[in-house]
Amino acid sequence: MSYIQSIYHLVFRTYRSEKTVNVEHERELYGVILSQSENLKAKIYRFPHTDVRGY
Repeated sequence: MSYIQSIYHLVFRTYRSEKTVNVEHERELYGVILSQSENLKAKIYRFPHTDVRGY
């Protein structure tokens, strides 16, 4: 029996990194992503948000 593993790297970023997604919509967006991953029996690893504009 063969074993296949796929790894996907998703990056969500708004145009020009503008803060256009408010907190309520951000939670809804992550909820959709998490529910889809559960349907696919996938694991989600989320790293802390880093504000790159601070550099």
